[in-house]
Amino acid sequence: MVESLWADANARTVIVCTLLLNSAAALIGCFTYLQKKSLTGDAVSHSILPGIAIAFLFSGVKDLWVILPGAFLTGGLSLLSIEYILRHSKLKQDTAIALVLSVFFAVGVVLLSYIQHHGNGNQSGLDSFLLGKAAALLSADIPLYFSVAFVVVFSVLLFYRPFMLISFDRSFALSIGIAAHRWQQVMVVLSVLAIVIGIQAVGVVLMSAMLITPAVAARYWSHRLPVVLLLAVLFNMIASVMGIIISYKYPSMPTGPWIVVCISSIAVLSFFIGNAKGILRRSSLTVQK
Repeated sequence: MVESLWADANARTVIVCTLLLNSAAALIGCFTYLQKKSLTGDAVSHSILPGIAIAFLFSGVKDLWVILPGAFLTGGLSLLSIEYILRHSKLKQDTAIALVLSVFFAVGVVLLSYIQHHGNGNQSGLDSFLLGKAAALLSADIPLYFSVAFVVVFSVLLFYRPFMLISFDRSFALSIGIAAHRWQQVMVVLSVLAIVIGIQAVGVVLMSAMLITPAVAARYWSHRLPVVLLLAVLFNMIASVMGIIISYKYPSMPTGPWIVVCISSIAVLSFFIGNAKGILRRSSLTVQK
């Protein structure tokens, strides 16, 4: 199965792009999860839909290189909106995120409906960005995915210390002179970049799962951040290959949702058998005491 999958040029492109995407998403997702800002990724992933629609309205094409600026713009705007609401109202963070998420996503759906009834013959398939369509990835997309993955991975390695400090102890980071807000903005940009690049493979609805779920799964196996980062990347890679294999064997099965199902299954399994925080591990320690 694996040999025949790799022999298929289209499947090979999907594998390479998806592995690059999910490796980057897993790394930056770990820091988002550790800062207890998991819902932020969900807000961004839903908020890029109007950006996709607006970019298409102006350009008339569905090319990934063309719609990325629009998606990045509205994704960043959603984060600024959340921050503005938190600063100028008494609403809590989860309420502000839910408000921004629902408004941006609703605007995106309205714009998509407008496009579908506008009569533009090139709009066919635009709604695939909701749940993704990995089969539509082309070999020409590989440089873009590689570039984004390289930027995210290189940034995490280069800025590992400030990222770690503001994720675990923001007050201590401030006390030793680390500009926490500035580094937070860097992580936000990397998160938006990882989410935006994944819209074609996984879709705006499911992309947040690829950001947070591997981090959750990895956290049940280790308390050490380097190990958690490596495990998160590994889990996302395994889920990606499993999802692609299922989709390749059963062509009617969508790749993106199956990847999410696979990574969610890994997370549930880790929840029970993880040797750091798993239920069975904690139960055995309780019995020993």
